Amino acid sequence: MTKKLIVFDFDGTIMHTHTTMSLSIIGVLEFYNHHVPSLKEMNDLLGNLSMANIFRKYAKHDLLDIEIETMIAKYYEIYGSSLFMIHSYFFDGILELIKKIRSIDNVKLAILSNKKSTLLTTMVDYYNLHHYFDYIYGAEDVDQMKPHPSGLLRLMNNCNVDHKNTLLIGDSLADLKAALNVKCHFLLVNWEPEYQKHKETIANLKPLVVQTIDELEIEISQFLR
Repeated sequence: MTKKLIVFDFDGTIMHTHTTMSLSIIGVLEFYNHHVPSLKEMNDLLGNLSMANIFRKYAKHDLLDIEIETMIAKYYEIYGSSLFMIHSYFFDGILELIKKIRSIDNVKLAILSNKKSTLLTTMVDYYNLHHYFDYIYGAEDVDQMKPHPSGLLRLMNNCNVDHKNTLLIGDSLADLKAALNVKCHFLLVNWEPEYQKHKETIANLKPLVVQTIDELEIEISQFLR
């Protein structure tokens, strides 16, 4: 079989982390005594506003840039504590599927995430995922984050695989555009439609969408033929 590369996004693709992100932001607002939204309100905001703009939205005063930087640092501190261990979890069947793919000869596996690299490493270490993947890249490991193609191009170059033999699996518009930018195969997982952002734009780009782990396995099998 020709060498293949399968690249997974992390948040919303391998693991549910949405609640952890929302609670971490709420924790920062509570810590600095700003207005605190409900969990549902925060869940709805994620993906529509940057973290800095969320902090500005709920601040009790106009925030200086240094205050925002401090609040973002606190976010990563809260997230990287035991919070993710409580509220993050693997989507049903995804880890078993990754293990199955890992056993196939001539297939390289990678994670390409826009998550802060140190935080991604913390979670990968905690869940002992390193041995399933040949490469694991977070935000600081690439020249520019998705949808920029630099991360995918670096992985393809490292694995000596072209775009025709590369598959990106993700859940967001950034993932889809990254795949389009390198002209590789793409699968959009829709595990959490309630958190899906940019639905109309994604629909107009007409990606192949999978709703279940069984559908994902079928499409991966087709790619590997």
